[in-house]
Amino acid sequence: MTVYEGNSRVIFNDFQGRRRTAGRSGERRRHRPRGLAAPDLPEEEVMSKRGGGADQRLPILTGRHELTVHSLARCAESFTVSYSIAPPLPDHDPGSVPSSARPVFMWLEAVDDLGNRYEDFGGARGLSPDGRRTTGSIAGQPGLPPEAVSLTVRFTFVVGAEELTDELTLPVPAVR
Repeated sequence: MTVYEGNSRVIFNDFQGRRRTAGRSGERRRHRPRGLAAPDLPEEEVMSKRGGGADQRLPILTGRHELTVHSLARCAESFTVSYSIAPPLPDHDPGSVPSSARPVFMWLEAVDDLGNRYEDFGGARGLSPDGRRTTGSIAGQPGLPPEAVSLTVRFTFVVGAEELTDELTLPVPAVR
């Protein structure tokens, strides 16, 4: 992976050789906040994990943090993963000295059980009201086909020049 760092902007080539930009780039991505449907997209099924709705947990960033996936929501043109990370990411940790807090950039790539591939579609995150975790949502596109049963999501985190990836397989909510 090649990384070029600038003023609050990181440009790098990801593990598949594509050029990526993280941080402020002047480009705004369309994001639908959790629980709100965009007027042109019908809200579809939102489903916690099968088997009682238990959250799925994944150690990330070499075990220093834990990502908890709370839900996977689907709509016609995209899907959204709602999550939290504890303890908070360094750039959201109130105990960090601002100059020492290195930004953590996150994106997703996914593949469903049918072999379809999905790309990052943007997201938003922030510090939880109690300050104990980072909460957010991240979207992928295109929308999931009705026949898809599971989705393997690769979460990629970039901290400085270090790129870390972790995967989690999620059940896909059924379309009514």
